[in-house]
Amino acid sequence: MRRYETIFIADPDLSPENQAQLFEKATTLIDANSGVLVEFDEWGTRRLAYEIRKKPRGHYVRLDFCGDGATVQGLENAFRIDERVLKFMTVFLSENADPEALRQAIAEEKEKKAEGQAAADAAPADGDDEAPKQPAPASDDDAPKQPETEAGSDETEAAAADKSDDNA
Repeated sequence: MRRYETIFIADPDLSPENQAQLFEKATTLIDANSGVLVEFDEWGTRRLAYEIRKKPRGHYVRLDFCGDGATVQGLENAFRIDERVLKFMTVFLSENADPEALRQAIAEEKEKKAEGQAAADAAPADGDDEAPKQPAPASDDDAPKQPETEAGSDETEAAAADKSDDNA
């Protein structure tokens, strides 16, 4: 099966019931056309870069699914007809995809993010008693001075000799 990603923008003025119907319709269309929904990701209502059908905002939804050309065609045809969908775009991701392996990988990734988030939230709570120790900024006076190299002094002498030759 091929892996696809469809992002669509729904009308933000839809009631929650209408939104749920639209999302259910999209997922059932994928299933009806021998596709497998890997991930349903609702991004929420956001401001659009430009107005679409006189709407300054849109409700973004991402569908990650596996299927064939008929699956994509069925989904896009339904989106073209449905007035609740302002815009949509489908992108081909990979040729041979295993839906179950993808679901497991996504679940593991979300779990790692959640653990990392929990660890990040817990770390400042443990160190609240003490102020964080920061190294003092290094000043120019503290920096070790490097002695001039002999090559540098030779170059200076050579430049002075060239000037004296030019004047003579």
